[in-house]
Amino acid sequence: MAQTKQQILDKYKPKVEPTAPVESQRARTAAQGLTFGFADEVEAFIRSGFSDKQYDEIRDELRAKVTAYKKANPAEALTYELAGALVPSIALSMTGFGAPAGGANLMRTGKVLLGESAASAIGYSEGDLSASQGQLEALGNTAQGVGFGAVVEGGVRLTGPIFGKVINFVRKKFGDKADNAVQAELLRLVEETGKSVDEVIADVAEGRIMADNMTLVNSIKAMVNEGGLTKAEILASSAGRAASTRTAAQEELKGALAPQFQDPNVIRAMKQSDEQIKAQERKGYQEVFEGGAAVPASLQEQMLSVIQRMPQAADELVSIYRARNIVPLFKKADDGSIEFVRTPSLEDAEILRRTLKDISKGQFDAGRGTMGEIVSDLEKSLKTPIDAASPELASVRQQFATNSTARNAFNLARNKALTMNVDELSYIIEQMAPEALEAFRAGALDALNNQARKSGVMLRDLANEDKQIGAALRVILPPQQADSVLGAVGRAAEATQVAQRVRPEFGSPTQALQRQQEKMGSRVSAEDALRGSQGDMFSLIRILRDTIPSGKGLSDEQMLQVVKVLFGEDPTLVETALKDKRALGKLLRKAEAAVSTLATGARTGAVQQAAQPAGQ
Repeated sequence: MAQTKQQILDKYKPKVEPTAPVESQRARTAAQGLTFGFADEVEAFIRSGFSDKQYDEIRDELRAKVTAYKKANPAEALTYELAGALVPSIALSMTGFGAPAGGANLMRTGKVLLGESAASAIGYSEGDLSASQGQLEALGNTAQGVGFGAVVEGGVRLTGPIFGKVINFVRKKFGDKADNAVQAELLRLVEETGKSVDEVIADVAEGRIMADNMTLVNSIKAMVNEGGLTKAEILASSAGRAASTRTAAQEELKGALAPQFQDPNVIRAMKQSDEQIKAQERKGYQEVFEGGAAVPASLQEQMLSVIQRMPQAADELVSIYRARNIVPLFKKADDGSIEFVRTPSLEDAEILRRTLKDISKGQFDAGRGTMGEIVSDLEKSLKTPIDAASPELASVRQQFATNSTARNAFNLARNKALTMNVDELSYIIEQMAPEALEAFRAGALDALNNQARKSGVMLRDLANEDKQIGAALRVILPPQQADSVLGAVGRAAEATQVAQRVRPEFGSPTQALQRQQEKMGSRVSAEDALRGSQGDMFSLIRILRDTIPSGKGLSDEQMLQVVKVLFGEDPTLVETALKDKRALGKLLRKAEAAVSTLATGARTGAVQQAAQPAGQ
């Protein structure tokens, strides 16, 4: 079910403090266009005659207000400024002076261009025109206005009405607002994904960018094939996205499978943990055995009986006591019987029990199951009275057994968790105690890390539940963290595949890729770029036509805007790019239809904008 815009925004829209509204400066902005940028000087001069403030102070205040208004309302400000600029152009057109045609009137056109450009450069300048730097700046802006006005003048004659195109081109000077062509291309890409705009925005809000969608690989690869800054931006963005999502997936996996370890090297962390556990065990046994407390008489008799029945156990005890340099517990009489030479302690009883357990295991390993069971029964018959005599010893031993089981579970997961039958894996996990399961998951993480070093497609397979490793992961993960981990793994898998497939060396152009390039449209040709740089007027006109937003293709700057949205992780940015239907766009389209014949109007507005210092 599609989410509403408000539902999507509720997920990610940050709470911001309201800012003070910027005072509207529509009239002053239009006046700037009408007077070629001199309106602030004129108003400051008049007001200074009726005020205690100086001319410079009033002028600077007016400029600050207009600048703040332009920054806060760039589209609206541009519309009013251009509207003001149309007034003198229309007046000139009515007289015939502002719209000269034919080769004989080129000189008159040049004078008009020079006059408009110089007036705009001086009027909009905020520098000190009495200084050489301010004069040079004004001369440069005048030249820029003349050149741009000449291109527009010729372009109008050869390519038809482009008033709206000129405005859109000028609008790019103002900065960060997405234009219609960029939005149209993005909406085309959204359509290719098979999702709605709201679904795409919701994906971004949940951490999945537009470029993660594999259905867009051919479109993105087509952009890479265009070369230039677009190619560099895509390759850098896709590689960065793959790296960041990979790191995020690794962190999610570690947080779910081995949160108890700070060290990313699971083996080292496990060994350090083992060493700490063993030290605790040794300390626990030492505390229990301190003082050498004797065991009950009934247990002493049972121990003596076991030693007499198990010569192998007696021999092992002799070896152990000798190695530990402990006073022997018993001796053999001449008739072969066993008798204690000292009263057995709790430690003696535990040493005998462990010896029996080791002998039992050895018998089973050697295939002598019957003997193994006999010795095992003897070991159990000792364990019960020992635990009764010392509950503290029973507790320490239980902790040792738990730790041993955990180590075994860790090793089992390292070696088999990712390859064993998934049903068997599920059954084993169900039977595990919490401590063993914790160690098992840590062992699985180590296996995953090892697999990642060997395989370049592990993330892809992990994201696929039909693959062995993907199915195993879904069984091993804690249920409460599975969705988060699998989401991160899926994003990393998609980002990695996209980064690989958009690279120039991956594959060769296909029909699908070629179709994507045709959909994008052709842009400035190398020939026009060369001739344009040499001053060829017709090439400059074609460059203008092909780089404006409503032209056939997209400019390099527009393609970079498309790429930034495709790889954008901010849902607010993506929603703005896909949904913002600016009123300015409608005004410009109406203006283009209504005044397409006003060549000089387009020229004047363009000249004023081009002749302004950068940043205004």
